[in-house]
Amino acid sequence: MVKTRIIAIAFLVLLSAGTFNRLSNNENIRPMQFISIFVLGVSTAFLINEFVTLVKAKRQ
Repeated sequence: MVKTRIIAIAFLVLLSAGTFNRLSNNENIRPMQFISIFVLGVSTAFLINEFVTLVKAKRQ
């Protein structure tokens, strides 16, 4: 279950990074680019949280 969650979150990070790279052609930040950057940050935070939880569980 934990590995499936980590894989799903990693997929969301890759998807949002790809979306941001596709949208970042100009220097103006449009609302869609802001949402893409925000989702990338949130997804990365969830992924880091899962890894920290996994490491803490292995230590105990």
